[in-house]
Amino acid sequence: MRTENNTQGCLIVEAMHLSKLQQEQSSLLLASEEAFNLNLKLTEKDLELIEEAKHVSRRLHRPHYHVVVSALRTCKPTDKIYTGIHIESSQPLCGEVSAICSMINDGRQMGELETIVALAGDDTNKDMFRLFSPCGRCRELIGDCNRKARVIVGTIEQPYVLSISKLMPLKWTDVENEYWARRAESD
Repeated sequence: MRTENNTQGCLIVEAMHLSKLQQEQSSLLLASEEAFNLNLKLTEKDLELIEEAKHVSRRLHRPHYHVVVSALRTCKPTDKIYTGIHIESSQPLCGEVSAICSMINDGRQMGELETIVALAGDDTNKDMFRLFSPCGRCRELIGDCNRKARVIVGTIEQPYVLSISKLMPLKWTDVENEYWARRAESD
């Protein structure tokens, strides 16, 4: 009975410590987010990125197979655009993943991803598009590339920019890894 109470007490202390670490992490994230918000205004380069995604969609769109296109821009000094197309299959590949792979295949580092957009073309009208917010898996990958990456969302008529941390505010981080490592050591 005493051992069970002691174990519960340790778990409570560990949970409190994890909560404190998460609060500290959130505070740091908010501070960096406020500084980063200066870069969250839609720019001409963002509109250029949307246009490049439209261009690729017009060229490669195939109903039910290649519907979603993604385009990304790397940060300066390279400032280069990479595109990718969704591949529908038994193991689908998102356009964002495809664009990130194109960037890496060209010798760029994951951290160079600055801004990304995904859009879907229409099956019957090659000039009609919808912006897409990244799926959960893509949000994780974008955040792994650059925790301050900019993501263009909204509508084609009214696009706007969010940081990936706004789309995925409680990303799995080193805080959780540290917590579980300490738990494993104590067992």
